[in-house]
Amino acid sequence: MAIIENVSLNGIRMSFARFGEGEKVFVILPGLSTVKITPNARAVERQYSAIAKTHTVYLFDRRDDMPTGYTNHAMAEDTAAVMKHLGIEKACLYGVSQGGMIALDMAINHPELVSELIMCVSCAYINESLGKCLGIWRSAAEAGDSLALNTVFAESLFTKRMLDKVGKALISAMPKYSEETLRQFIIAIDSINGYDLRSELKRLSCPVYVIGAENDTVMGPASAEELAGALNCKWFVYPEYGHGVYDEAPDFVKRLRDVLREIE
Repeated sequence: MAIIENVSLNGIRMSFARFGEGEKVFVILPGLSTVKITPNARAVERQYSAIAKTHTVYLFDRRDDMPTGYTNHAMAEDTAAVMKHLGIEKACLYGVSQGGMIALDMAINHPELVSELIMCVSCAYINESLGKCLGIWRSAAEAGDSLALNTVFAESLFTKRMLDKVGKALISAMPKYSEETLRQFIIAIDSINGYDLRSELKRLSCPVYVIGAENDTVMGPASAEELAGALNCKWFVYPEYGHGVYDEAPDFVKRLRDVLREIE
């Protein structure tokens, strides 16, 4: 069963969950979200149970109380510091969306922590499609409109097929956010400003694999091919799915397990 813990380190408090008993380590860095993921760690454990058979899995949230001006690079440095504190070395980093950006930064600047890197619906810089989405989400958060924010967020992640099937229930299940939660979400969005690691990619020293989605309206449909080309690595694009492919594609974890076998 997933164990949820907190770490306090150098003024930073961060939540993480751990499950699985494998000798190898698999670290999940989730994407931008209005809520923390560790309270839902048991659902994540069920979703990634196949990987937990061969790996010890760590799931990291962002730090608590993100300060104004917090950056994507600072997120990477804080996560790296916590991993070192926990004694995690040479882990496979699996980053989704903004989590992939953080993982890429860590793989470049802390190669001693990273054995392999898997980037899912992510990027090495802010392209036009991502910039547009971030602006839409930020405007909804600034307006303090939880329903509008939840709606545009869900519409950005999932296919029309899924939204038609469970969209109303999905959006209605999302919470109404406090002013502080919205403020933290805006800080998380703004942390991506200035993100561009294209000139640093040559410093990568670990195997990399890229997963994308044909109908990804957040990163753009060509983002995975572009990223894999820049990284000179293997890649796969899911047809018919969007940015939330990691939750929507029924074979996603099986494919992820196959990727692990290939690059480890």
